[in-house]
Amino acid sequence: MIFINRISSRVLKSIAMLCFIFLQQLVMGQPGTKLPIGKPEVEFNAFDAKGKKNGLWVQQWKSTGNLLYRGQFIAGVPEGNWERYYADGNLMAITKHLQDTTVVDVAFFHPDGKTKMSEGRYLKKKKNGPWKIWDESGILRSDENYADSLLEGICKYYYDSGKLIKTETYKKGIKSGPFAEYYKNVKKRMEGSYEVGSYNGPFKAWFENGLLEREGDYLKGAEHGAWYFYNETGLPKFSIHYAKGKIIRKVYINGTFKEFWPDDIPLSEYTYDDGKKNGPFTEWYDVGSYAEEPVTDKEHIAMGIVKRQVLKGTQVKLQGDYVDDKLEGEVIYYTEKGKVEKVEMWKEGILVIKK
Repeated sequence: MIFINRISSRVLKSIAMLCFIFLQQLVMGQPGTKLPIGKPEVEFNAFDAKGKKNGLWVQQWKSTGNLLYRGQFIAGVPEGNWERYYADGNLMAITKHLQDTTVVDVAFFHPDGKTKMSEGRYLKKKKNGPWKIWDESGILRSDENYADSLLEGICKYYYDSGKLIKTETYKKGIKSGPFAEYYKNVKKRMEGSYEVGSYNGPFKAWFENGLLEREGDYLKGAEHGAWYFYNETGLPKFSIHYAKGKIIRKVYINGTFKEFWPDDIPLSEYTYDDGKKNGPFTEWYDVGSYAEEPVTDKEHIAMGIVKRQVLKGTQVKLQGDYVDDKLEGEVIYYTEKGKVEKVEMWKEGILVIKK
């Protein structure tokens, strides 16, 4: 029994020693916990004969007693590397004074005190030149350029995978010049140019599969001239002709297209193949309205959606079929009350029977 107690005592002492060593190493790993040795206002926090700060200066957090900052003064002017700490003693920032406070390089760290958060240069207390930002995982998220604390030149932004999201060009903090955006699969999403913060000039956008989705021109932020749209297989879908953002004309090529009255009531629906009407079509009167109804499915409720807009009271005006851009078969016309007004029979675009 005595032998067992002796072993237990030795084990406990070993565990205590290991804990002490671990805690000591933990503290030693936090530079902000190392207070200067010596007498304040003599070995540190001292003034020179002219009453200016000189030598090592430190300040402590009131809440923890750890260092808030540590750095050197020469005749009242900050010199060399300065360190700033979080309240727990982890490194917050390193400031390198290249020319008193006129030119200063800085690096900021995440709360772990090891992972860099951002770095760049201050010139006369304003951001100047390249500035980079990393997330808590150490992934570069942005690479920007500044002049007088305003974005200037080419700036790059990244996904959390490290792949490029977009590049933008700035002049005095305003988007001006070429830009490009990318999908996560690194294929280009869109490209164009800005002028004084607005789209201007040629513009292109792509599907994620790499095929062209649309292309056209902007004029001072508004679509201008001919714009061409494509489907995900590469076929032309439709084109729109604009005049300073105003639609002048639409030309449908491939696909099913639905147009609406100004109050968002359906106007028509046609299908096109190679620019020709093909298949069933429908046109509606400008009647009906939208009403709110409660959402009942669990998926939408879980998303916080409790009501939805439902269109009610619409009325078909006519419907029929096209084959190679020619009416084929029955075309039925309705009154606004929903009664059949007349029926026409068409054969290869020629009216055969009307009743």
